[in-house]
Amino acid sequence: MPSTLILALDLGSTLFKAAVFDEQLRRLGEGGVPVQYLTLDRGTAELDAETAWRQAIETIRSACQSAGIQPRDLHLISLASQAQTFTLLDNQGRPSMPLISWMDKRAGREAAAMASQLGAVFHQHCSFPAPAPQLQACQLAHLNASQPKKLQNAAVWVSLPGWILHRLGGCNAIDPNLAAMSGLYSLEQKTWWPDMLKLTGLKPHQCPRLVSQGECFVSQQSCPGLPLGKDVRFCLAGNDQTAAAYGNDCSGEKGIITLGTALVAYRIAGRHRGPFHPVSAWGPYPEGNYYELAVRDEGCLALDWARSQIMPDAAIQDFDACARSAGAPGSSPSNEPVFFYPRHLRTPQAWRGQGGLPQRAQAVYEGIAFELRTLIVDELQADLSCQVFHVAGGGGASSHWLQIIANVLNRPVRRGGGDVLLGAAQMAVGQSPSWRKCLSLCPGLLGAAQSALKNGPSGIENNLVFPEPQLVERYAHLRAGWESAPHQSPAGE
Repeated sequence: MPSTLILALDLGSTLFKAAVFDEQLRRLGEGGVPVQYLTLDRGTAELDAETAWRQAIETIRSACQSAGIQPRDLHLISLASQAQTFTLLDNQGRPSMPLISWMDKRAGREAAAMASQLGAVFHQHCSFPAPAPQLQACQLAHLNASQPKKLQNAAVWVSLPGWILHRLGGCNAIDPNLAAMSGLYSLEQKTWWPDMLKLTGLKPHQCPRLVSQGECFVSQQSCPGLPLGKDVRFCLAGNDQTAAAYGNDCSGEKGIITLGTALVAYRIAGRHRGPFHPVSAWGPYPEGNYYELAVRDEGCLALDWARSQIMPDAAIQDFDACARSAGAPGSSPSNEPVFFYPRHLRTPQAWRGQGGLPQRAQAVYEGIAFELRTLIVDELQADLSCQVFHVAGGGGASSHWLQIIANVLNRPVRRGGGDVLLGAAQMAVGQSPSWRKCLSLCPGLLGAAQSALKNGPSGIENNLVFPEPQLVERYAHLRAGWESAPHQSPAGE
């Protein structure tokens, strides 16, 4: 048996996933469980805390079984997670309410009030540029207004990874990377933000212990639900976007696109602290760096909703094949392009234009790709000529979608070789990424990609997806129409 066994756990919005790695970071086994929600509709998104715990245990057991080991054989457990999701614990360590998901938008009034009170100074302290209904701070303020006794009587608040860590090892901890996305932690002061605690009604003693991202610490108690070795250590790897970037060796010339539940464009900004641009998020990255990201809630969330509307009983592979059959970008039987607007999902304004099923499926991929370009160019203000983008997340499995993204960006993209789980494992053992070596990527990858753009090839070659020159201009024209078209009626009506 290897001298060190690491389990990485990714607490995602769609799946809880886990993988077991040895000391050489070879993946020995993996498992996953779909996330179950109590409610996920009309701005409300909640999970039962005990169910989430059972699903985390099931995920860990599944990965261990796949690797041919027992949970007690593990030496390290590293957790990466979605941001914002949290609950409150009573004095006995029991949840007093469901887990409130990052997709919950009930705290709109509190978000507006905070934005009015704090103004531009908010972005100096928090990862996000302005308070939003999904923010933990806003949700806690909403709870304090609607159910003040619940907050006052709570012993502590716990993030989703903090809840799982509490059950696994008796620790309620959070790292600054994840804490900075809550609105409760100050990136400027590097501690819990007193002004925000006052606004939410939270007391300092109700906040989790702060630990460094990648720092290993020992268990405080045994775990009855999952027998672990007495010397097992735990590590917090931050938000899932950061762990994925770390696992893909994100650097100044290599950006990360995440086609997960949310749509994210992510870059390493260097050692100077942010904020960097008015509408982008920022925060701490391992090894003394900072990251910057731009995000839309509607990534594969929009894709899944669109599939449920137009191909409800079809597998994703069938949806992908349908989109492939659409023909040239912007073409349709009515000669009117079909547009899809991710931000209008669940409304009649999601589609615009007349077209058949293939055109509507194709428009979903295109609409999300157009949003992605807006994130990169307008919000991150990135120079596309200096970037090769690696694609993480489940949406990256579609070569057709990757080709559309390459054409829309007019830049090469690559399906990421690493993922959240690898990044979390790397942080736990203090090993910097080495994907250039592991994947035989030459240091001159960017130069090679730039040369290929000038001289060929197009399409997929050597694991890179290059833009197709004959379609780049057509997509630019289609995007201009997408940006200017009024959102009035769905396609096909």
